[in-house]
Amino acid sequence: MFRVKSNCIKDGGKIDVILTKSISRFSRNLVDTLQYVRMLKEKGIAVIFEKENINTLSMESEMALALLSALAQRTRALPSTRRRQKLSVKSLICI
Repeated sequence: MFRVKSNCIKDGGKIDVILTKSISRFSRNLVDTLQYVRMLKEKGIAVIFEKENINTLSMESEMALALLSALAQRTRALPSTRRRQKLSVKSLICI
């Protein structure tokens, strides 16, 4: 992602559109997602999320993007939370 951002930020950047499979592949959390999308939007660069059918240059996309990004962040966090809970339960049983 860093290389893509640097190519976009340079004057006369090499990228006009970023096509991403889904929001969960674009960024790890809601704050980063919105920050990157806003920065790219200022440069006139669209981010298109295929799975969610969102184009960030459209007016209604930011609200949908925020909701779906929060959901993706929560979904990503669930497995690690469950693993931690299992480990704590196993440690209690062994005592």
